[in-house]
Amino acid sequence: MVIIGILGGMQSIAFILMWSPWQKTVLGIFEKYEGVLIRFRVVGILQALISAALLPFLTLGPTGKDFADMIPRLWIFWAAVLGVAIVLKTWAPESKTSLIYAVTIIGVAVFFKLAAYIPDVSTYPFSLAWSESNRYYYASLLFSQKIWGRDLPLSPWHPSRYMLQSLPFLISGLPLWIHRLWQVLLWVLMPVLSGIALARRLPLRGHIQTSMFIAWVFLFFSQGPVYYHLHICLIIILLGFDSQRFWRSLILVVIASIWAGISRVNWVPVPAFIAGAIYLIEMPVNRAKNIREYLSRPFFWSLAGGVAAVLSQMAYVNLSGNDVTKFGSSFTSNLLWYRLWPNETFKPGILPAILLVSAPLLLVIIFHLRQTLRVWHPIRILGLGAILLTLFVGGLAVSVKIGGGSNLHNLDAYIVLLLIVGAYLYYGQFSPETPTGTSGVFRRISNWVLGFAIGVPVCLSLLSGVPVQSRNSAQVENALQELRRTTSQAAMAGEDVLFISNRHLLLFDLIPDVPL
Repeated sequence: MVIIGILGGMQSIAFILMWSPWQKTVLGIFEKYEGVLIRFRVVGILQALISAALLPFLTLGPTGKDFADMIPRLWIFWAAVLGVAIVLKTWAPESKTSLIYAVTIIGVAVFFKLAAYIPDVSTYPFSLAWSESNRYYYASLLFSQKIWGRDLPLSPWHPSRYMLQSLPFLISGLPLWIHRLWQVLLWVLMPVLSGIALARRLPLRGHIQTSMFIAWVFLFFSQGPVYYHLHICLIIILLGFDSQRFWRSLILVVIASIWAGISRVNWVPVPAFIAGAIYLIEMPVNRAKNIREYLSRPFFWSLAGGVAAVLSQMAYVNLSGNDVTKFGSSFTSNLLWYRLWPNETFKPGILPAILLVSAPLLLVIIFHLRQTLRVWHPIRILGLGAILLTLFVGGLAVSVKIGGGSNLHNLDAYIVLLLIVGAYLYYGQFSPETPTGTSGVFRRISNWVLGFAIGVPVCLSLLSGVPVQSRNSAQVENALQELRRTTSQAAMAGEDVLFISNRHLLLFDLIPDVPL
């Protein structure tokens, strides 16, 4: 708290001095320092790096417990933004101040989000989270003969996730921290690739705007989060889908749906929904002979995609070696409706949180339609609304099931579609029914809508990350040695050893000579 007081005091003093009799003196000091930044770039680089590192250093380091709440983090974040923005404005005086601040705000937020993953790349031998150990075990099952010396049933949950997570097992003997690093890379790279794929479909101008958009997409997807294995479906459609080429698009929808079928049951229709939404935005009704012909393409994409997803799911069930009943638990678990509202599992509550996340892009869509409604055919608006509503309601239903509701990840399909629709409309990448004046739609409202759209994911990203735990290495090693001794004695006596948790200790030979 002392640090917060110092930062707040420094900002307050600077503000007061700017309106005091010493204003000219203060401005003179700033002008001299500006000259230093221009002449010695290394000083500016150091200032930007130190400023950007301020937030993760204070919140993720030993002082982290003092910065667990949003307000202290916002204070530090604003100080970091000012430090970086001063450097950028000095180096690019011709750039608009609003652009400098937008770049800085997004950049510092992304830097912090990346830094928040650092504690996840650890040599700590025991599980870092309640489910981490199981993740590595399920991933190892794809190479069970090589790793465990026998054939074991594959995971009945999230097969595609464990396919991606299993790739480091292709190289024998990699340590635990490499597998942790690989998972962090998946969390970072997959949303970035989705952002790149979406950016290619939008009329973005220049490297700065494109980079800002991709960075913002990364922050937006992190609000769910949208799990990394699900991005494969999105990337396939965004990179290759063409509204005017039916067969090519059909093949891509089928491929993406096959992956969706072995990913998560509520993602079975999502590739077709993504394709259908893009089609409704890019293709006006007047290019078809009638409504029936216009809707036939998304209908057949949905039919083919749904069949492909179901068949791939059935094939995996048969090949996995598991009892079929293990795959139906998500349909029979109880619904905990109280999780829609603030609760101990998820303090904001699912409904308030998703409404906050949705609000900026919903405003974009509403303002767009209010000013361009005359150039939209009603069937296109109804189609987009139906897709979004279906995914929203479906996501809420899945979120209140046992095992869900701790964040917004079960609303990921809705978040993905909302982003695509909102981005397309914000950048005017839609085809009107009549080529009338649709340019400049957002000139009057873009500043505050853009600020809101940047602010929400940035603020929510500041809540991520926990302080690095200080662990006594001697105690950790003693605990591991005691566990080795106990399990080894039991194994030598011919007794079975069951690891209810921390099963990865066997996987990475941290406890040797104990059979699974």
